[in-house]
Amino acid sequence: MPLINFQKLKVPLKESDKAASNNEIKRKDRSETETDEISPLDESDADPSYVQPCEVMDRKKEEFAACHICNSLFLNTLSISEKTVRTALKKKMPSGTVEIEKRGGRQDHLQEEDKQRKDKIKAHIDRFPRMESHYCRSKSTRDYLHSDLNQKKMYEMFLAECCVPEELSASYTTYCDVLKSQNISFHNPKKDQCKICENFRKGDSEKKKELMCMYEQHNKEKYAVRKIKEQAKNNTDG
Repeated sequence: MPLINFQKLKVPLKESDKAASNNEIKRKDRSETETDEISPLDESDADPSYVQPCEVMDRKKEEFAACHICNSLFLNTLSISEKTVRTALKKKMPSGTVEIEKRGGRQDHLQEEDKQRKDKIKAHIDRFPRMESHYCRSKSTRDYLHSDLNQKKMYEMFLAECCVPEELSASYTTYCDVLKSQNISFHNPKKDQCKICENFRKGDSEKKKELMCMYEQHNKEKYAVRKIKEQAKNNTDG
């Protein structure tokens, strides 16, 4: 049986099939024309409630061209509301960009007050003598305050000494945040703890009476050595 070349085989079409085929060809040609050519934007023919001015790429000219597109298509494609578009167009500047958002954040005068408040807290903290770790200096840059102090005591001193009614005050949280930023702690590292001081501090009344003489002599020697160290430091700086 001979092979049949279906590409060359011509089958007569009915009139309805011919009409459908011609309509499909016309529709395809019109679609290609609309894709390649973009009609210019005509504001007089545009209904703002149904169309949206937009810029699309003209493939032939390789540049953006202004045209109208369906308003619903534009909003649904971007998943935005019509109010969002109106607000963006209202805030559009001559340069083509949108003006800077003014909502949120602290106003300039409030930021200046915050800075003054933090500077006052830092000045109060600097009034307390600090001591660095003797044996841990290579591993830590933290400074230490006297073990009798804590955040609450220092904040109460700050309110009593630095905050009169007509001046700027500060909350406990703000004070603690500034204190934390200064890299300060209230206890000495274990490597720096003195056995005599620790035994006297942790001992009961009988133990403290037994260690009192040794503890007082220890403190005298401690302050004497510290004074010699300060004098040597001053002589070096001079």
